[in-house]
Amino acid sequence: MKKTITLLLMLSFLFVGDVINFVNASSNTSEVSSFSDNKSRAIQKSNQRIERKGSSNGSLK
Repeated sequence: MKKTITLLLMLSFLFVGDVINFVNASSNTSEVSSFSDNKSRAIQKSNQRIERKGSSNGSLK
């Protein structure tokens, strides 16, 4: 019984966090877009690093 209560509490906190994020996103759309741009840039940088590592490993063979 205690586990179900804690699970419900955790789920409710997650839901409240989603609602707050949604409200912030609807009021500050420019901040959200810049955040997604930064995220995509970070992903591109990590992909470039992986490609460089792959090419150097290929030359070792």
